Amino acid sequence: MKIDSLHRKNLEKLVSSSIYPTSQRDFSFEVDKDISYEQIESCIRSASESYLQSLRIFDVYAGKNIAQDKKSIAFRITWGSNKKTLSEDDINKEASLIISGLERELNAILR
Repeated sequence: MKIDSLHRKNLEKLVSSSIYPTSQRDFSFEVDKDISYEQIESCIRSASESYLQSLRIFDVYAGKNIAQDKKSIAFRITWGSNKKTLSEDDINKEASLIISGLERELNAILR
């Protein structure tokens, strides 16, 4: 195999980053203990329209001030666009879709 073809293969995997800034928000929801991360992720991805870039859980808590059959799960969502700077309205719309989707599909309660 030629080095040039290896180099070309690696270059094809590169994705240019956006020149526009991203926006992040943290959310915390109370959900049933048997709700999995995959269920939450699936619900968020289906509720979000087109700007979702990443989703990362950073805390799971069960204990004091949380019902015995519940857990609190906190996650950070990052939104961005390759075509424009997202407005506060864009982000608020995405956040509302995610919140209402989790409430409707998983009976989640925003904390």
